[in-house]
Amino acid sequence: MTDNKAKEAREAAGGLSAREAAEIVGVATVTWQVWEGQTKRKTEIPFATLEYFKLVTGTHPTHVLSERGV
Repeated sequence: MTDNKAKEAREAAGGLSAREAAEIVGVATVTWQVWEGQTKRKTEIPFATLEYFKLVTGTHPTHVLSERGV
C-alpha cells in the first residue's frame, strides 16, 4: 500500500464507494473522505480501522473471519 491506504483498501474491496466503505466501519462518509485525502484536512486511517475493513471485506492478506467453532 502507498500513502493512500484507505483508497487502496476501498478499491481492493471491489471498488466500493466512500459511503459504502464508511458504513462498513461505522463512520460518516466525510470521515472516510478525510482518510482518503479528499478534503483539505489530511488524516491517515487508523490502523485498527483499516485492518477491520480488510477483514470484513475479505481482502486481508493473512487473516479471514469465520464463525466460532467452524
